[in-house]
Amino acid sequence: MSIDRFARTLLATLLASALVTLSAGTASARQAEGSKKSDDKPAAAPKTADEAIRQGIEAAQKNDIVKAGELFAKAVELDPKNRQALMFHTRVIMMRAGEAEGKKQYELFKEAAGVARKLAAAHKDLNPGEKMLLGMCLYNEACAFSLDNQAEKAMKSLEEAFASGFEDIDQLEKDADLANVRKLEGFAALKKTLVAKAEAAAKEHAAAEFRNAKSFPFDFELESVDGKTVKLADFKGKVTIVDVWGTWCPPCRKEIPHFVDLLKKYESKGLAIVGINYEGGDDKKEEIKKIKDFSKEFGIEYPCVLGDQKTQAKIPDFEGYPTTLFIDRTGKVRLKVVGYHPMAQLEALVQYLLSE
Repeated sequence: MSIDRFARTLLATLLASALVTLSAGTASARQAEGSKKSDDKPAAAPKTADEAIRQGIEAAQKNDIVKAGELFAKAVELDPKNRQALMFHTRVIMMRAGEAEGKKQYELFKEAAGVARKLAAAHKDLNPGEKMLLGMCLYNEACAFSLDNQAEKAMKSLEEAFASGFEDIDQLEKDADLANVRKLEGFAALKKTLVAKAEAAAKEHAAAEFRNAKSFPFDFELESVDGKTVKLADFKGKVTIVDVWGTWCPPCRKEIPHFVDLLKKYESKGLAIVGINYEGGDDKKEEIKKIKDFSKEFGIEYPCVLGDQKTQAKIPDFEGYPTTLFIDRTGKVRLKVVGYHPMAQLEALVQYLLSE
């Protein structure tokens, strides 16, 4: 399984977790109503979409994903525009795709895209989670068409995916499943258009992020993996990215190449980057070795320091890794972001501060 397919399978797993959470809430509500229906007694055939959804959730709780899918499909049949039914049905198909392989997997990805399109057509106000699901379904559909030697259809699905909010432009060149699409005459033009749109959207997003961000006092004085003392004050006069991360963290690892590229591109214009590492171990020597090995593999040329709880506590409402701080030339924290961000977004944030 390639990294790209693993990412798609991981998404299916995450969607499964979301479904279980939602189904648990519904089950609690039914229990509160005093339902004493025997689990062993077969449920009557649903007559309404709500009944089908309820039974589908119960089937999902019992890990009967096939039955859950049939019931959510029935809910869509009974009420074609039912938002919950369409969302659950798409999620379950994605779950099944995550467990399948080969042609079966990609047929399921196509099916999921079809249901996701119905959701988007019926509800123009998709929330972020629904948009993410739609974009991923359409991207997976593009991969399926490409593998089936239907490159033109794959191209159209890709255009839809990015129009719906899918942002990972790097995948266009990296994903082996899209090899047939990259051979098309119009691929280069499509990528150029998508990159331009992504950059424009990223600039607008960056401006909004800085307008709405709240600053906070932050400082650190920590030991680097080379045994030197590194302080935030060392970077005064530069736009500084502080990346709070760990080599064990998948989204952190995915984001590191962006920081490496940003430094190469903007160091001469006043950008500095420092990584504050939290490896979670008790052996300092082993932690340093991990960081050095990772840095060598990924070409990290900026300093990495060993984080402590005192430094982490200076970051208000710390949520997890990676957490990235954007600091202006005066040493003021201008923005805190959490989680992985595409290169276009990170670059737009850097450009905004460098332009001041």
